Amino acid sequence: MINLNGQFLLKENTYQKLRDNYNTLPHQGIVGRSASSYLLYGKSSLPLDNKVNLVHALSREVVKGICIDPNVPVKIAYAVAMAWGGQRYDHFASSANSPVLHGLLEYLRTSQNSRRVDFERAKEDASKIKGLGISFFTKLLYFFRPSSDAYILDQWTAKALDALLVESPVNVTAVGLPDPKTTGLQYEKFCEVIDLIALQLRNDTNLAWTGEITEVAIFDRPNGKWRGYLKSVWNVDGAKRSGEMKRGDCMPAIADDNSLFLCQNRMPDGMGIREMHDPNNGRARNNAFICNRHGCIDFKRPEAPGIDRDLLEELKTPDGQWRELSSGIPYASKGATHCTGGTGYVCGIDFGSIDNAIRYLKTFFSIVACPVCDPDPVASQKWIDSL
Repeated sequence: MINLNGQFLLKENTYQKLRDNYNTLPHQGIVGRSASSYLLYGKSSLPLDNKVNLVHALSREVVKGICIDPNVPVKIAYAVAMAWGGQRYDHFASSANSPVLHGLLEYLRTSQNSRRVDFERAKEDASKIKGLGISFFTKLLYFFRPSSDAYILDQWTAKALDALLVESPVNVTAVGLPDPKTTGLQYEKFCEVIDLIALQLRNDTNLAWTGEITEVAIFDRPNGKWRGYLKSVWNVDGAKRSGEMKRGDCMPAIADDNSLFLCQNRMPDGMGIREMHDPNNGRARNNAFICNRHGCIDFKRPEAPGIDRDLLEELKTPDGQWRELSSGIPYASKGATHCTGGTGYVCGIDFGSIDNAIRYLKTFFSIVACPVCDPDPVASQKWIDSL
């Protein structure tokens, strides 16, 4: 164990994996999507000037500069930050016009308060803003505050500290997301331990590690070695815990992540299917099925109880794959009722194979192999990531 300033114990073997992963300081590069796609989805007009690059994905350094620039309207800066972070489009649309959000962003731009105080303010305001959870309001703390010492608390940084420390200051939920009940004190400790890990790395490597760079390192790239290690550790641990959990525990009412959980189940007739669980929905119901045979995504009938109208709305695309019924429920232009007829699931679209269906879903969501329902989440996640 490595003692970090008498406050935290660092697991030496895990720390060695992190340290060995970086012979030079990491550079995150360009991340995310274009801000214009968010503004257009939210039916906002684009600014006429070219001061802000809205049509390309950007680096965190560029996003930071835009967000702290008082000459950039906060809504434009918010779109840039959320596009960088890959926020769900429907969450952006529901949050972008909130007057509470605008007040929070204006406050953060000039804040000289501690990161703990600003976290508590952001958490309180975010509770009044639909679609803005902890993984994304901590992005606002990082990008909009003049200082860069308030780090992003999302599933990967939370899992990283869970793996690195004997006792992490922040809790991770059973499905691998940061606890939305995290307190200001816990967040302060989260940032503090990242600063201490940076100091340890600086002493061990003679490289100019900072807390900001260390946060980039523990987050890592989606296909990075450190990220791969976190996936394997968390999935294995999740599988061990799954025996103590009940089916449906993978559907907590968490509205702070853009993940869609892919679960394992079988239809009564024995045909293999996959269930999709949207944590933002929070109902103890199946949200949708993907048929292993045809790759069709099937939803409940519009009149059925428990239909996930939010999920249907999220899967609408501008190219006409969905058309509106008079009831307001999007319905596939090509139905797939041959698989789930008689079970209440008739709205759907046939993608030809389950691989194609997952590729389509990955344009909207981060797809996670459920550690509760899936009997082999490690293998399933490798398959998902390969698509």
